[in-house]
Amino acid sequence: MCQSAYYLRQHSVISFFMSHSIIYSHNILQISFSGHVTNDELVLLDKALFDEWQHDDCEGHLYDYTALESISFTEQDVKQVAMLDRNESLVNGHLKVAIVSVEEYIAKYSRIYVEEMQTSDWDVRLFDNLEDAKKFLGLS
Repeated sequence: MCQSAYYLRQHSVISFFMSHSIIYSHNILQISFSGHVTNDELVLLDKALFDEWQHDDCEGHLYDYTALESISFTEQDVKQVAMLDRNESLVNGHLKVAIVSVEEYIAKYSRIYVEEMQTSDWDVRLFDNLEDAKKFLGLS
């Protein structure tokens, strides 16, 4: 693990830049999005998470899209991220993934991701509120 990732992990915050913030707590990565998100940001974030956390004790991810204002990615972009994650699931094994979205335009893409991930070892679910997502991940 690189020195900056080690520092950030010790302080329970991984990043706060671009259109997302990440907190690591109780073996769960909590990623909150805001503003505008592009496909490039999603792919870079996805790769960064697994580059720095693949050998860690992480048990799940919480993707919170409730504060997102707009997106610029396509169904094919979502399938690309799902392909990357399916490959990661072969290396990292079981992981719980909760996706929270209240807006239909995000939920539509989230459902595509959930469907694409059905052939992986990950338990990926879509929620319309944070409370239920946190229960699923054992955070409440």
